Amino acid sequence: MPQFRTVSLYKSPKQRIFASCFHGWNTTIEIVMITKQSMETAYCFLHQKERVYRYSTMDWQKDDIEVAIASYVDSMPPELYALLANGRQQYLLDHSRFAEDMNDALEQLERMVFGEGTK
Repeated sequence: MPQFRTVSLYKSPKQRIFASCFHGWNTTIEIVMITKQSMETAYCFLHQKERVYRYSTMDWQKDDIEVAIASYVDSMPPELYALLANGRQQYLLDHSRFAEDMNDALEQLERMVFGEGTK
């Protein structure tokens, strides 16, 4: 049975390579380069917006944050978005799942930026 595995490798202090390996009868290895800077930028942006979103009691403010995140997603490196979304359609773009997706993205980015054991 084929298996899918993603591993994080360091190439330099400024870059990480995420090697998505599909192991099966015919092995295919896909290497995706995502800079550490793009991961840190995404983490900082989402972290700041999530804190405001979490404690906001104003619907218009939450809507503005959703629009800001959607705009950021459009400019985010597509490889980083694909890695975070993990095949999920409308990741960070669906109003009904927004808070859940944002928390998931932050957890993933935290592990990428600070290491696996971070919580």
